Amino acid sequence: MKPTEDQVGILAYLSTENSCTGILKYRFSDFIVREIPEGSTEPLKFEKFTAAGLIEKHPEFERPFAFIDIEQPQPQSEAGEPPQKAQRTEDGDGYAVTSTFTVLPKHKIRFSMEKVAEFCTFFEGQTELITGFFENLTNETAPEDLLIPVVFHDKSERGKIHKFIREHFYGFDSRTDKHGITLTKQRRSNRRRKLPPGFPKFVHFTMLKRGIDTLNATNNLCRLMRMKDKYFKVAGIKDKRGVTIQKCCVSELDPVNFHNVIGSLERLDKPIRLGNLSFEKEDIAVGKLWGNEFQIILRDVSEPETLKRNAELVGKNGFINYYGLQRFGNDAEYNTAMLGAACVKGDARFVIDSLISHPNPSDSEQLRTVKALVKEGKFNEAMQAADRRFKVQRNIIGGVLEGSRGESLLNYVPRKLRTLYVHAIQSLIFNRLVTVRLSMGHALMVGDLVDDPADDRMLQAIEITAENIGEHRFADIVIPCYGEGVRFPPVLEEAAATVLEELELTKDMFSNLKRIGVDIIGGYRRVIQEVFDMNCELFTYSDSFVDADLQKDPFTEAIGAEFVEPEPGTHNAARLTFRLCKGVFATMMYRELLHGSSNLSSMQGKTDDE
Repeated sequence: MKPTEDQVGILAYLSTENSCTGILKYRFSDFIVREIPEGSTEPLKFEKFTAAGLIEKHPEFERPFAFIDIEQPQPQSEAGEPPQKAQRTEDGDGYAVTSTFTVLPKHKIRFSMEKVAEFCTFFEGQTELITGFFENLTNETAPEDLLIPVVFHDKSERGKIHKFIREHFYGFDSRTDKHGITLTKQRRSNRRRKLPPGFPKFVHFTMLKRGIDTLNATNNLCRLMRMKDKYFKVAGIKDKRGVTIQKCCVSELDPVNFHNVIGSLERLDKPIRLGNLSFEKEDIAVGKLWGNEFQIILRDVSEPETLKRNAELVGKNGFINYYGLQRFGNDAEYNTAMLGAACVKGDARFVIDSLISHPNPSDSEQLRTVKALVKEGKFNEAMQAADRRFKVQRNIIGGVLEGSRGESLLNYVPRKLRTLYVHAIQSLIFNRLVTVRLSMGHALMVGDLVDDPADDRMLQAIEITAENIGEHRFADIVIPCYGEGVRFPPVLEEAAATVLEELELTKDMFSNLKRIGVDIIGGYRRVIQEVFDMNCELFTYSDSFVDADLQKDPFTEAIGAEFVEPEPGTHNAARLTFRLCKGVFATMMYRELLHGSSNLSSMQGKTDDE
């Protein structure tokens, strides 16, 4: 069972308007999110990457891109042998490739017999030897190298030959010795090419995805790019259920590799597309964005005019800035806030049980088997049953087998997971205090804390006194995400003490989180969140469009799929566009808009568009 709103402190509404219903995220195209970069007012747009466009800006990449598509699978002939030759006049990106070429997938090799004939002119009497070597390369028994027994004493002549080989025979090394010039086929390497000297280290690009969350998308890309995930950075984390455009960054990604990854994504029909390649001096990090622009469809709206009025109010007054249900996981008993409280208290047993022995609704059958073995005390068998996908469980079980016990076992839980848990308990405390504060009324009070406009990091707050109460608005109220360096507002001191007592926590426990390897400072968060550029457009659609897209999304455009405008009918719908700054849960805006539960299952239909 998933956590409920009342369990995580989500109780109040900002307005008292009538409620209405609607279906959210019926199809992926009903939920479009575009990141708005830091320092910008415009959302990201997806522009397809082309080799020709890159070469126009950076001519130094012209030669490497003359040899793209060198590892495409070759169709088989009737005799079972791969064809040796292919003719192409364009590479799909508008980059000219006019010669007939031969591709050898086993070695990253590409050459044309026209260039082989030209190469033979350097060596008098060696034409048969050279052409025979290249013509025989498709045979498995072909030699790995070719010695051309012609000695050039003129260094400039040798230089011309080596330059010709580098420019026209991709996948070969060449060397000169006393016997002549030798060509050697390069073997494949897992090493990634580096950028040319003098280029900025960081490669920024835009990721367009549909029906896949950011973590799984980046894992897919890391495998294709042959890099560890720690080198892959994103500015924001996006949900699975929708079409999203977001900024990504890797270090020293070669554009030819980038181009080949794009081809692989298309060939494997992955729901990911990449574009907008640029070279920058700085990387990006989570949170390095202004916010997001949303374009959503609500289907089967019960009261269209009520929805429109509610949208106007939310656009004017904002909504309660609760942390949404997705912050707290999908297990009511072992939700992330309770795990965070256990981390803060040093209760390793509760955290470890949740990960290696307590069955979770989202567990796979194999993970359930692993947890059952742990529950029976069969740790060796559990380790054997847990494959590499269950890295967290393997780490912890390994710690148990090594003899670790008590709080020291928390060190075997990934630091990112421990941090997530502590953030969740901070979120729960914030939510409960927000509900308490709103129950006191919607006017400023002496003892409130408000946002300090001079601190854009939200690490400082101003206390309301009788002298300055007229200088601030109720909408400026902040409440701490409790941790080191922050304080509770005086007006909520008693309520805060009650909340901590109910959770069996104390203020001192938050002042030494480094003992569990978590380095988190406190901060302040607005109670009321502003919505920017809210617009609500009502329309209808017919029965024939019940299972069809009602708006064209960027992914549909990127793959060139056809979109048909919906025809009017008996079904009411609304198209909402708005912007939210970073760190805000859009589900809390929908909750205020519909004046109903934020549990998506209460307003969600299909989650895919197959």
